[in-house]
Amino acid sequence: MHTVCPSLTRREYILVTRIQVKWNVVTAKKDHIGICSTVQEQEIVHETDLGYHAASIQIPFSMERDFMIQPVLACLDLEGVLIPEIWINVAEKTGIADLRLTTRDVPDYGALMKRRLGILDQHKLGLPDIQSVIGAMRPLDGAAEFLGWLRERCQVIIVSDTFSEFALPLMRQLAYPAIFCNRLEVDATGRIVNYHLRQPDQKRASVLALKSLQFRVLATGDAYNDTSMLGAADAGVFFRPPDAVAKQFPQFPVVQTYEGLKEQFCKAGPLER
Repeated sequence: MHTVCPSLTRREYILVTRIQVKWNVVTAKKDHIGICSTVQEQEIVHETDLGYHAASIQIPFSMERDFMIQPVLACLDLEGVLIPEIWINVAEKTGIADLRLTTRDVPDYGALMKRRLGILDQHKLGLPDIQSVIGAMRPLDGAAEFLGWLRERCQVIIVSDTFSEFALPLMRQLAYPAIFCNRLEVDATGRIVNYHLRQPDQKRASVLALKSLQFRVLATGDAYNDTSMLGAADAGVFFRPPDAVAKQFPQFPVVQTYEGLKEQFCKAGPLER
């Protein structure tokens, strides 16, 4: 059975493939995009020289994923989502209260980092001092289980404004997921001289690059520096954000638990529960 759909747009094409994967049946109405379907049939959309058309054929459920044109990929913030805030732990260990400020408090990441480096210089703290604090840190309760659950269902990349010099011990505890982050410039004495961003607003840039590769991107974070990433994603979710951040960006749903995050991702992906 074959039905030509000359008015089918690329956006509608993607919508149809999402519907078929989620329900394993076509539930789109004929008057919505001009296609005919029957229950238990899949609509597989093909691109032709003249436009798009839909071929209605029987497909075993096990083959369903082979026809997805947008595999799901999840981008996760690191601190506050999978691990505790590194700088808060450093503040508590050293007794330097001024280091407690994070991107949950300060929207300007550049100003925040310059402030941090100044405080470290003032107290003569270097990279080894921070790494000793990080070495004693553990992932948040339930984080490793959640990450394992998610990696069984889609590709996962941690997109963080932390630094590779900070991240390694924590990545080991999370079974080495892929991570995009920044790097520090450190002199021979261990003093942190400067920091280098991969690129400005790298979280948003990462999501846009992945979307250009035809991934359907889900994202979660907890702070000001995550909002551009959540906005660029196909679905963005706040995980335990401060009230002030959540109120300023009400367009993003808020969850407080990993179970809540699973529910949001399952619905938005869609992903298998």
